[in-house]
Amino acid sequence: MSVGKGLRDFDHYCRGKTICAKAVIVATGVQYRRLPLKDLERFEGAGIYYAATEIEARYCRDTEAIIVGGGNSAGQAAMFLSRAAKHVHLLVRGATLAASMSDYLSNRLEADPGITIHYHSEIAELNGEDYLQSVAVLDMNSGKTETISARSVFFMVGAAPNTDWLSNIVDLDKRGFVKTGEACGEASPYAASFPGIVSWHLCRRRCARRIGKTRRLKRWRRISRHLEGLGICK
Repeated sequence: MSVGKGLRDFDHYCRGKTICAKAVIVATGVQYRRLPLKDLERFEGAGIYYAATEIEARYCRDTEAIIVGGGNSAGQAAMFLSRAAKHVHLLVRGATLAASMSDYLSNRLEADPGITIHYHSEIAELNGEDYLQSVAVLDMNSGKTETISARSVFFMVGAAPNTDWLSNIVDLDKRGFVKTGEACGEASPYAASFPGIVSWHLCRRRCARRIGKTRRLKRWRRISRHLEGLGICK
């Protein structure tokens, strides 16, 4: 994409055609971090997931579920999935959640009988035929493995935004997320540093978490009002 001569003129070359626009809504998403596990790709969509929404929660109803990660996203996913799953296992490589998760959330996890936190633990093996049927979990301190009959594993270990194409146009943070709102001196929480460019959910700084339909509609209305204020949309 290139910025035209006008204040808000953009040219985008796509499939042999140049598309001219007065605004650009960045919604290119993120690439979720994948761990180097054998058969990971084979089970993606058949037991391996990177978001915990109502759709994924159905797949682990009345079965055991595993969440990998020690941040707030992992903790929130554990609380949400515990409503549907028979039991939730949270795998954390470190010895504590103090440095990566809020005290309020970690305390709720520890007090929930439907959630078990496995410290110093990681996945050793994924097992199954057409879909995930069990997971071997390694205790890194003892070297012993435990097999959990889980049909779903949720990886919450970070993501990289698809924003390389914007690096010379708008301000990005050190991880590549688009700076919006106060972070780049704009009033709208969705406005990037260049007028006319707004960032949708996952590409935005501090916002790499999926949202539901209702919140998406509210967010779109706010973005529309912002563009109307710039005289771009009516």
